Amino acid sequence: MSLAPITLVTDKSTAVIDNAHRILRQGESGLSITVTVLNEDNAAYNLTGKNLVFCENKQNSKIIIDNGKGDNSGKFNRNSDNDTKGVFTYVLQEDAYAASGRAWFEIDDGTTVDSTKNFYFDVEKDASISISNNDYIGSLKALETA
Repeated sequence: MSLAPITLVTDKSTAVIDNAHRILRQGESGLSITVTVLNEDNAAYNLTGKNLVFCENKQNSKIIIDNGKGDNSGKFNRNSDNDTKGVFTYVLQEDAYAASGRAWFEIDDGTTVDSTKNFYFDVEKDASISISNNDYIGSLKALETA
């Protein structure tokens, strides 16, 4: 499954990007987002030979910095045709589902680090059940024993 694609620019002086929020649920996993990166001229950002890093400042001063290379990392799916068009897909790292945050991608060629404009993951909390509450199953068992 995937989230709606997003177009991000590296020119941070431009206006707010349209549709910059993506909604996640805490219980979800394995979602991906397809990203198109544009340079300051609104032309495709050539990603050939560049490393990508997903960064997110989450609520409660938590951060994610993911280059896609560790055991618990998300994954960057790229191919050479799409690299020249500034397009890649990122499979979200599992901590992205923990809380809402402000995210961006960094583009590193070994000498220069560029970054995209911010976008947002709004995380909806999963349902929680208090131990002292009756749930449907408990009420059903009470009826069965009556």
